[in-house]
Amino acid sequence: MYKFSFIFFITILSFSCQQKKEKTILPIKKDIPERTVITGEILNYKNKDQDELKFTLNRVGTPRIILDKTIDSLGNFKVEFDCYSPTDYFFSYTNHQLLITTEPGDSTHIIFNGNDKKIKNNFVFSGDHHETNNAIAAFQEYYSNERDSLDEIKRQCLKQEVFSNFKTNAEQLKNENLIFIKTFNQQHHLNKKSKKWIHNHLNNNHFITVSNYTEAKKSPEARTYFHSLLNHLRNDTHYYKGYDLFKKVDLIFDSYYAPLLIDKWQKAINSKKEFNLDSLKIHTAIQNTTKGIVRELLICKLTTLHLEQGEYRFHTYNKDIIQTEIHSAYLKEQLNNSITDILNKSQNKKEFKNQLPVNNTILDDIISNNKGKVIYIDCWATWCAPCREQIPMSLEIKKQFSKDEVAFIYICLKSNKESWQNVSNKLNLPVANNFLIGDKKNEKEFIKYVGLKGYPHYILIDQEGNIVTKNQIQLLPKYISKNIKELL
Repeated sequence: MYKFSFIFFITILSFSCQQKKEKTILPIKKDIPERTVITGEILNYKNKDQDELKFTLNRVGTPRIILDKTIDSLGNFKVEFDCYSPTDYFFSYTNHQLLITTEPGDSTHIIFNGNDKKIKNNFVFSGDHHETNNAIAAFQEYYSNERDSLDEIKRQCLKQEVFSNFKTNAEQLKNENLIFIKTFNQQHHLNKKSKKWIHNHLNNNHFITVSNYTEAKKSPEARTYFHSLLNHLRNDTHYYKGYDLFKKVDLIFDSYYAPLLIDKWQKAINSKKEFNLDSLKIHTAIQNTTKGIVRELLICKLTTLHLEQGEYRFHTYNKDIIQTEIHSAYLKEQLNNSITDILNKSQNKKEFKNQLPVNNTILDDIISNNKGKVIYIDCWATWCAPCREQIPMSLEIKKQFSKDEVAFIYICLKSNKESWQNVSNKLNLPVANNFLIGDKKNEKEFIKYVGLKGYPHYILIDQEGNIVTKNQIQLLPKYISKNIKELL
């Protein structure tokens, strides 16, 4: 599913020590948020699909959030949220998934046919930035159908052992991106905003490819080349939307910042001098980035990452530095709101005491305690971002089967007790059927026994106690309802 990430490394260290004409001005980031409204209508709407409609907001500098929505029996929906800066959000409904752009104070209306799997000529936008959204919606379908040539260049890039050959392929990818945009523009006559959005979206291909190569080959030349791309990011933030920055910061964190921190940590250990790990983490970010958006977003990520894992020490120790280094008022405001929200939840937490001193019989024990039930087991970790993103969806599915013989079990691994309790509270996990495997030996045996290769990992057991399938894609929360219904 997902491989163990550098986040785990950090965690281990922490444990051990209306239709309007579009405006042409540049988007402005707000110090005070403006209310943004999305309304729409789903044609051929089916009431049973109301949980399939989701809006996931890409917030710059703080974690993605699933927005609250209202929807009536006719398929009319509405979403409202506060917005500080130009960003975008993932719109998803059954077989549709689409990135939609927005700016503070926007009012957007969307009409689409729920039975039509296509995007072009199906999704119709009105209101603010309707021209841009109609264009980028058409682009996303075009890209999905015509991307094979770009994907092949990416594959060739990653096969190169010699950096000069890789760089040649990487530059070819950039040029092909421009040709791709030119071809699409000739068919659709893009306005300035949609052209820039598409350009940056395609540039992620290049950025991701260089990042993956740098991480895989660990070449000094590749790292220098990757670092040079950061200058472009710092100098061209006006047109970047949430998804682009969100993705880029994750890549910078894993491919650039993480190796630097590991190197500094090893040197600090070898020096046999006293050092503070929380101080080392933040100063590595400061010393290796130029003052600007990259540094600020890295510090935001570090702060929210630790808080989401239930590790409050990093924020407490570096509070003054965080406030000093983040100069963008809109970032500081969002981060402070996120910190306040997380800390408030931690003060009103439920008590979790379910630690499992388990061995290979854990599945037998779970089956024995849930005889005659379909059992859905979610193996997760506090430091695993995909795990935390999937759990709210899993809890929604759990509600659907509240009157059926179905048990939802949550087993936390590779995490300490404090983090497990804090993150469980933040995610509103139930006290019952939420367990932590605390013993390291038993944890290792359990991981081997269930064939766990990464997180999250899911197990589905039928009413007779048989493991049904180990296909992890089929077991994702968004697909699991159908599989469970077939077993009832």
